Amino acid sequence: RGKMYRKCYPITAAYLDVEVAQHTPANEKWRIFRTLGDDLHILTRHISQDVSFAPLYIHRFSLRIPQQPIPEESVSLPPPEPDASIADKLRFYRCRKGLSQKRIAAYAGIHYTTYSRYENPAQKSYPLPVMRKIAELLEVPLTSLLDDYLLFLSRGQGKQIRELRKGLSLTQKEYADKLGISLYTLKNWEQETVYISRANWRVYFSTDCI
Repeated sequence: RGKMYRKCYPITAAYLDVEVAQHTPANEKWRIFRTLGDDLHILTRHISQDVSFAPLYIHRFSLRIPQQPIPEESVSLPPPEPDASIADKLRFYRCRKGLSQKRIAAYAGIHYTTYSRYENPAQKSYPLPVMRKIAELLEVPLTSLLDDYLLFLSRGQGKQIRELRKGLSLTQKEYADKLGISLYTLKNWEQETVYISRANWRVYFSTDCI
């Protein structure tokens, strides 16, 4: 076989590399001579009487899911008002980031159809752990996504209820009687063993009622 000038025949040279590798004797193949770190190795091989060394550095790259371009219709969306629904806030911040509903759902660890309901104004249930994950992905403060009820829960319902009760100088029994609920229910609320429902919060602790 005649001498080949590899720089002039890159495609042929590539095939030649494969052919040579398949027929190279085992003792002439590159082997790890020494490991200097997780990503850095020194290779060696023996050809006849010659010993060759070469560095091998392994580059590592994290896989990131490319974000979708911002939908054209989202460009005209006005910023949500402070009293806007959670659904409107989620839709605005998601579109501003150019993310799909499926991307949000996957990051938050919920099913796609579950998140799609979150952007429906009729939705009432928004678990705080899930909302924290969504806020993290959207890169906005959690408080900017919540309504008054969820803000009440996120700030510690037990602490706030105790402060309201002590501000009136009432015992738990007296405060429960004043609210018209059982002492057991009030204790659970203050200890946060049971989270107050949206309906009960609206009756007893919303801004309009306090």
